[in-house]
Order: sequence, then C-alpha cells, then structure tokens
Amino acid sequence: MADDRRRQGIGAVLVVDLLADTAELGANRAYLQVEETNKPTLAMYCAMGFEAGYRYW
Repeated sequence: MADDRRRQGIGAVLVVDLLADTAELGANRAYLQVEETNKPTLAMYCAMGFEAGYRYW
C-alpha cells in the first residue's frame, strides 16, 4: 500500500470484506502468512483477532 494511504483503516476494511465474502461461500477460517518484520500488518491482524499458528525459519 502507498505510504500516504497507510494507517487509515483501508487494509482492515479489505480484510473484513474478504472474510465476509468468503464466509458467504462457506469458508469458516482463514490463514495468513506475514513476514515477522512486517510489524504494522502483524499488529492489524492481531487487533482483528488473528494469532500466530507457526513460524518459518
């Protein structure tokens, strides 16, 4: 995402919409893969209730 568009809630809206759309199609869980160094994205996902399941080395 462009730097001037960050921290405006756009990513969270996209994730919520994606989860709603996939739930309508029958999905009941989602898995994410985020680099550990991507702290802003990790913080967003944690705030949305996601939690780490495993780590790659």
